[in-house]
Amino acid sequence: MGETISVGTKAIANAFIHRKLKYKFIGGKNQAGKKVFISNNKDNSLMLEHYRSEVKINAYGGSVLEQATITIYNMPINLANVISTVGFYNNEAWQTQTQIEVYATTDSSTEENPVWTKIFTGNIMVSYADMNAQPNVNVRIEAQTMGGTNLMPADSISFKGKVQAEDVIKGIINKYQKRYSDTPNGLTTVKNLGVTATLNNPNYSGPLLNQLQTCANDADFEYSINGGILYMFPSGGDVQFSPLTFSPATGMIGYPSYSGNGIVIRSLFKPTLKWAQKVRVNTNGQFKPADGIWQYMVSMEHDLSCEMPGGPWFTTIEMANQNTRGAMGDGG
Repeated sequence: MGETISVGTKAIANAFIHRKLKYKFIGGKNQAGKKVFISNNKDNSLMLEHYRSEVKINAYGGSVLEQATITIYNMPINLANVISTVGFYNNEAWQTQTQIEVYATTDSSTEENPVWTKIFTGNIMVSYADMNAQPNVNVRIEAQTMGGTNLMPADSISFKGKVQAEDVIKGIINKYQKRYSDTPNGLTTVKNLGVTATLNNPNYSGPLLNQLQTCANDADFEYSINGGILYMFPSGGDVQFSPLTFSPATGMIGYPSYSGNGIVIRSLFKPTLKWAQKVRVNTNGQFKPADGIWQYMVSMEHDLSCEMPGGPWFTTIEMANQNTRGAMGDGG
């Protein structure tokens, strides 16, 4: 993927970086409780690598979970048929627990020693093969972090007396994981980034995502689910991530553009960027209204491809100085 991109006032040449993507499929169970077979491997998983492909990952935070749209090209027909049997919107409905993980190489990779980082974990909602271009069969996949959990029953939970919101969230997730311990669900860890709220005699029922969102509303915090981790942070508060710098030296492409919420920043792929992370913009004084700390992330998109010369390898974010609840930030 050789190209030279004008980044701010500096040209960054990345002609010799061979970027790669790979995809891991993990079988779960269908509505009848029968195993969905992806492969004959012991862990019922299948790794796809060395295929021409592209993926877009979009994040908006809270109850709007991360979504990925994936296209894998030139797949053998027999393999395309296997992949096309999973997903929610096909004849085997409720196979929502068939999971996909997306991995991308970092810029520290070499052709001989690729360094991989996981950038998405989710359940397959739609998966189908486009057979019209045979023998070049393309498979298209739509996946969502914990997709389908709004349809899966979850046990109710209650606590007596005063309890930390963090403990309530952990309790909700632990009960869900025990109920579905034999299927991948895309959620393994809770990380509290400064939520100290307590709740009195909390009691929650309904699907998992409803319980999480109701608890967040009651305790006035926000959350995001990325890479199997639920991050919880105070509404309108300072998320405990160090600001990530966007500048000509770090891969920012051109200059930030105006949006109705604040600014839009386009950069070379930022795999370490987390949802709700603050960013610091430095245009070397060329665009002063954009320089400084931007507190609130409105949206984040990764647009990646591999084995496609000139294909995208970008991250685009929208940032604001005021959150959706009206608390003011410290940036600009």
